[in-house]
Amino acid sequence: MQKRRLGRSDLYLTPLGLGTWAIGGPWAYGWGPQDAANLAFAEGLRRIAEGERCSLAGLAIAWVLRRPEINSAIVGARSPAQIAETVKYVDQALSVEVLGEIERLLGEREGLCRERRPVERP
Repeated sequence: MQKRRLGRSDLYLTPLGLGTWAIGGPWAYGWGPQDAANLAFAEGLRRIAEGERCSLAGLAIAWVLRRPEINSAIVGARSPAQIAETVKYVDQALSVEVLGEIERLLGEREGLCRERRPVERP
């Protein structure tokens, strides 16, 4: 059995989900001056998902499960149909080109996040 020290035991949201506004509603827009960059990030992921013939959620699951440092993906579902839809992507193959494009988009977005100033609280 292979052991790997991860250094953290926290749960993290996938960076693929951030910026896609999958939650919708009033939370989707107006988060600040980076809206245009976030929209470009989301559109890039949508384009990749369409090319892979999967949903954004499916792309996120496939990407997460291909990461060597990740053992499992925790997903939410409100119905058996959503679970069935999610399970379809567990074995979704992603090419080296697709993985590289996702990493490129994440790198661009990460650079934007580093430039962001901390929010001052009253």
